[in-house]
Amino acid sequence: MKHEDDKTGMANTPPPYIEEIDITWWNAWAKGREAHEFLIGHVRQLRDRQATRYTNMRKMNSIYEWGFKASTYDSIDEQPLAEYTMFWKAASHTIDTIHAKVFKNRLVPMPLTTGGGALQRKRAEDLGKALCGLYEENEVDALEEDAGYDALICGAGFLKTYVEFGRVKACFVPADDITMDDAEGRYRAPRSLFEQKRMDRYQVYEMYGGDEAWLHGDAETRRRRILECKPAVNQGSVETSREQIDVFEAYHLPSGPGAGDGRMVVVIDNCTLVDVEWKRPRFRHHKMIPMPRRRNSWGLSVMHDLAAPQQEYEWVTRKIQKAHHKMGGSHILAHEASNVTERDLDNEVGTLITWSGNQPPMVFNPDPVSPQTYQYQASLPQTMLSSRGVSQLSARGEIPAGLAHASGKALQVFDDIEAEGLRPFHAARQRLHRSLAQGFIDEMRELLESDEVAQYEVKYHGQNKAFEMVDWNKVIMDEADYVLTIPSINALSQTPAARLEQLQERLNAGLITPEQFKQLDGNPDIQSLDDLDSADEKIILLNLQTMVTEGRYLPPQPFDNLDKYLELAGKFYNLERQKKTPNHLLQLIRDAWSDAKALRDQARAASAPPMAPPAGVEPPMAGPMPEAMVPPGPMAS
Repeated sequence: MKHEDDKTGMANTPPPYIEEIDITWWNAWAKGREAHEFLIGHVRQLRDRQATRYTNMRKMNSIYEWGFKASTYDSIDEQPLAEYTMFWKAASHTIDTIHAKVFKNRLVPMPLTTGGGALQRKRAEDLGKALCGLYEENEVDALEEDAGYDALICGAGFLKTYVEFGRVKACFVPADDITMDDAEGRYRAPRSLFEQKRMDRYQVYEMYGGDEAWLHGDAETRRRRILECKPAVNQGSVETSREQIDVFEAYHLPSGPGAGDGRMVVVIDNCTLVDVEWKRPRFRHHKMIPMPRRRNSWGLSVMHDLAAPQQEYEWVTRKIQKAHHKMGGSHILAHEASNVTERDLDNEVGTLITWSGNQPPMVFNPDPVSPQTYQYQASLPQTMLSSRGVSQLSARGEIPAGLAHASGKALQVFDDIEAEGLRPFHAARQRLHRSLAQGFIDEMRELLESDEVAQYEVKYHGQNKAFEMVDWNKVIMDEADYVLTIPSINALSQTPAARLEQLQERLNAGLITPEQFKQLDGNPDIQSLDDLDSADEKIILLNLQTMVTEGRYLPPQPFDNLDKYLELAGKFYNLERQKKTPNHLLQLIRDAWSDAKALRDQARAASAPPMAPPAGVEPPMAGPMPEAMVPPGPMAS
């Protein structure tokens, strides 16, 4: 009941009752609600708060494609040709140069065991082959180039691993499709990640309209709501085509092992399509952030730093262009006493001009702009490159004149100096590949644990231009049994002279063998000889590993290099002793060593020259034995 407050004179009305609802998108299922009721509004609220970030991403992509003057256009639009200015995209050239230097080497993570014997090492080696197969199958080289450009332009690049139609896949995800909560990301470890993608309505219908157990709700409701979902909208609330709808994919990491509060959902505007528990301690999305912000999950953009000098470069170039247009012809100075009129001047060749007086007309060609203006304009692109530690010569693919015939060591030092400024980009790329490889393993483990596939094989291309099929069922390992690292071969210089000198130093220091030297050299002229030269060692090690891993005996052959066999078998045996390999497997190695020694001794005895008879003893007679010397014995019938 309302009553008048004596002091304020205001009606004192009891506050309305508000029910406390403790529901978020990731626990809606536990409250009997739908995730889409809470997720879409949450994501759109986050993106509204971070609108400046996504506007900058659009502008920076437009600057890369068309220059600063096109930053008012959306990154999916094209700049009209009528709006032109004579200039070069110096900022884009800087981005391309950095990208080329960072991504010139191919990286594939190599699993290394943290313990165990030959079986674990063999599985780790085969796991590396399986990863190489997935890398080639998904064309990761092309995907990481896109992620690298986003990392340079937008501050962060993303790749994603997932399973589709029974195969493990990877794809590039545009940075502006990703949303993270800045409040969670203050310490650069957000627990929630959202991907908003635009998809064809009927593709969504095919992917999420079935009866599979991992889909949410009944199929009939899902199919009906997909067809009824409102179209996506562009900027300015303009609808796209009828067939395009917004799909939101969200991940919430568990609080800890076995916490049970991790969640992965896929929703559209009016329906929850997927709502399942997420048990992994990491996202499906793998990011490359070369320059992380100090209090944010996102990174600093190189293009953001280049936008201002690119704008200045365009402004100065436009100034020079206008000056040339205005002052771009010859001018004639005629003194008033020369009695020359304008009608005496025309564009004909060889025109006769007469004048009277003591002051003849003369040609006057003023400079359009000051020489310092040309120098200032030329310095801007150089400043953009040098600000990132890249020389102008490197941008043009040249080396200094003094290093044209320099040693490999000098070229290596020159390359190292330039690479120093790009170290954060190289480190970020390595982190991206380790995360991506772990994502492949995570997806494969879950796929093999399900009943969706019985066998999963990939093609691994070896150095001998042949390929082998690698079965993931036989190589998958527990995460605690391996670490992912980047092979040192990727750190070798790409300049032939510098690469050769690096390898020579390692060979002289005993860090690599002559066979490894040939493998790492990469010279196509000698690569074909590598398999032949190293065949003795490879077959011996292969047989020794097979005996330990499969428990079956493979005897040495007379065609083996028996001296090398004894050397390698002895080292292999001692290594397996350190790894606590069971004695019955070690016995196979001991037997092989003994058999190899017997074969070698037998071969040496057969090839040894006959021993000379002792002094005073006549050598045996050649030819048939005399009849008198035939020993007695039974007569042949």
